Amino acid sequence: MSGRQHVYLRSLHESYGPVVRTSPNDLSFCGGTAWEDIYGAKSNMEKSSVVTGAIRSKTGAVAMSVARAEAHDRMRKAWAYPFSTTALLQQEALVTGHIDKMINQLRLLASQNPKGVDQSHCLGQAVVDLSSWFKYLTFDILGELTFAEPFGCLDQGADTKWSTSVSQLGRAVMMEQPTRRLVGEGRLQKALLRLLVPKDAMKWRLTHFENSTRKTLHRIADEDRSHKDFLFYILKNSDAKRALTVDEIVVNSSLMIAAGSDTTAVMLSGWANLMMRNQEAYQKLIDEIRTTFQSETDITWSSVKDLRYLGACINESMRLFPPFPISLIRVTPTGSSLIDGNMVPGNVSSLGWRIILFIEKLFLPFLVKLAEGFCKQTNVSVAPWAANYSPSNFKNPEAFIPERWLDTEAGDPYKNDNRGMSQPFSLGPRGCLGKNLSHLEQRLIISRLIWNFDLEFEGGHSRAWKWHTAEDFKSLKAFISWIVPALMVRIQTVNQ
Repeated sequence: MSGRQHVYLRSLHESYGPVVRTSPNDLSFCGGTAWEDIYGAKSNMEKSSVVTGAIRSKTGAVAMSVARAEAHDRMRKAWAYPFSTTALLQQEALVTGHIDKMINQLRLLASQNPKGVDQSHCLGQAVVDLSSWFKYLTFDILGELTFAEPFGCLDQGADTKWSTSVSQLGRAVMMEQPTRRLVGEGRLQKALLRLLVPKDAMKWRLTHFENSTRKTLHRIADEDRSHKDFLFYILKNSDAKRALTVDEIVVNSSLMIAAGSDTTAVMLSGWANLMMRNQEAYQKLIDEIRTTFQSETDITWSSVKDLRYLGACINESMRLFPPFPISLIRVTPTGSSLIDGNMVPGNVSSLGWRIILFIEKLFLPFLVKLAEGFCKQTNVSVAPWAANYSPSNFKNPEAFIPERWLDTEAGDPYKNDNRGMSQPFSLGPRGCLGKNLSHLEQRLIISRLIWNFDLEFEGGHSRAWKWHTAEDFKSLKAFISWIVPALMVRIQTVNQ
């Protein structure tokens, strides 16, 4: 509940090695093949009952992020096409339109302050909170992709009550998980939540769910609309429409907004912070982008998707500042599991699981918790922060070195890096559904930003102390994703 769980787990792994028993039934891993063994397609591991999603359930319908395997597979299949590369290419113009709006807003701000700049290179400058502008942009993009209309953040250059609520969702979720460990779900847990969780945290969660429910139901009622948002593909696909209840569409649309907007904005903020602190890499990225394209209109998905140094900078920034630094807990199946060379007992008999599933059908979640405890289930997870900063996985793990992600040569000092241990989108059947969308957004946004502006910290590195990387970004807290402070950046419009 401190927002520093990821740092604590890193300290445990540094003291005790790649496998740490963090509680009687919990094992944490940070090396070797742990990601694939726990989350991969062949792992057959369910999410732990401790895990709760950022999105509230609705009359029995749960978001696919926390659904059991059978329901998860059904829902994910129904939502797969809207997030496919084919569908996203059809939506590229929509994404680009919102990037245009952000760039134009920033250029307008810079044009109002042309004094003190070299006119041969720079047409104007302004100091902006770049983390907020990233949030305005991604929230508007996801609004139009999900509900066929943006939320107006870019137009007003400010947060809305809704966008603020999305950024705060993780607080309530991380505070809820300890109560599940104690008493499971039910009335007693709700009483504990009222006692322990600040009212503001619960209010933000409710605000997001109420707003997204209203928007989703309005969009479903307008199913003849031709706007190719996510729900267009769901409503026009008879198989997908039959596979989902209205309530499942509602809760998963709420999930899309939360998972797709805030996390990409966090990634972009982390990237900008790290690039400005590493000027050599920043200059290489500028050179790649400004020499590859003849004009800004040349910057499209097809032209940026294969830019090598851009991809390396994104990968390295997500290693050092992953959007989800906390552990994703799974439960071992019946029988033992081999995880990174360690035999982990399942300790849950087939009869035990039948008892658990039977009790679950009776809607007695508290007894489910007791039954799972009786069966001694084993919770396992990878600690992403510990894995990304482990010298066993990455040479010079604290350093920002994009070159470690490029094709290696015989003399490359980073050729032995275990790059598979950095998985910002997780992997396997429950890996991030929006991975393709995030890649498209990041590459287009970064390329357009670098094409148009030079970036530097306002007042130098010392003024950006809240973003300093020392001591595990000691000023930042993560509740599922990060609570990011203002990132004050001086932007200077480049005279191309």
